[in-house]
Amino acid sequence: MYNPYLNQYPINNTAPMYSQPQTNGLISVRSVQEAMNYPVAPGNSVTFKDEGQPYVYVKTMGFNQMEQPTFKRYRLVEEELNTMPSVEAKQPAQWVSKTEFEELQQQVTLLRDAFNVFTDKEAKDE
Repeated sequence: MYNPYLNQYPINNTAPMYSQPQTNGLISVRSVQEAMNYPVAPGNSVTFKDEGQPYVYVKTMGFNQMEQPTFKRYRLVEEELNTMPSVEAKQPAQWVSKTEFEELQQQVTLLRDAFNVFTDKEAKDE
């Protein structure tokens, strides 16, 4: 019996492409094994949150279907809101005065001249 709805292809006569639903967040999993076994379309990444552990996993498939997927695990660390660093807690930058800067500049010049004399002397000895 002929079924006209069986093996239907789009109008351009190409086979349908494998597609994966788009997600805008984390997929909840019960274990790392469940995340590893989750199908990911080629060229895509999926992020998972482990329900029982403080981990987030990222599984990425390359564009080549023969390529092995990459799997990364990240540990979640909770931080208290009141312990976050504030802008006021930072130390102000330490500046040098113009005379201190000029003294440092003179020392650098003396070192550079001494180094050039030393290297010029070695070049003459060779």
